[in-house]
Amino acid sequence: MTAFFAVVLTMATFAIVVYPFFRQRSRVVDLVDNKELRELRSKRDTAYSMLKELEFDYHSGILTEEDYRDLEEKYKTKAIAILGELDASETGTEGEDEIEKQVRKLRRAKVQPRPQVSQRAKRDTAVEAEVEREILALRQQKGRFCTQCGTKYEEGDRFCSNCGANLKRGEQS
Repeated sequence: MTAFFAVVLTMATFAIVVYPFFRQRSRVVDLVDNKELRELRSKRDTAYSMLKELEFDYHSGILTEEDYRDLEEKYKTKAIAILGELDASETGTEGEDEIEKQVRKLRRAKVQPRPQVSQRAKRDTAVEAEVEREILALRQQKGRFCTQCGTKYEEGDRFCSNCGANLKRGEQS
C-alpha cells in the first residue's frame, strides 16, 4: 500500500514539474513596452507607498498631525496628477473619440434648413451655431489641468496657481 502511494506521489510530482514545458503559451499583449507607461506606473506605485509610509509614521508617533496632513495633501495631489497622466496615456485617444462622438450626435440632432420657410431657416442657423459653440467648448476643455498637481487653469496662465509649475512647456521664462 505504501509503495502505491509512493508511485502516485512520484507521478504527481513529475507531472507538476513537466507541465510548464508542455502547456500552450498564451499570447498576452504586453502593454508595458511603452517606456512612458512604465515610468508613470513606477511613479504611481512610489506615490502609493509614500502615502502608506506616511500613514505608518503618523500612527507610530513620528509625525505630528499637522505635518501628516500637509504631507498627505502634497502626496495625494501628486498621486492624482500621476493617475491623470497614466489614464491619458493608457486610454490614448479615447477622450478625443468621446468628444468626436458627441460632435456627431450634436450634428445629427440639428435640423436641416429648408429654403421655403425663412423663419425655420433662421432657427436652424441658430441651432447650428449653438451646436458649433458646444463643439468648440468640448474641444477646448481638453488639456486645461496642471500636469504636476491636477489644478485647473485658464488659457492665458503661464504658471500653475497651486504648485507654480510652468504651464507653457518648451518656452523659456
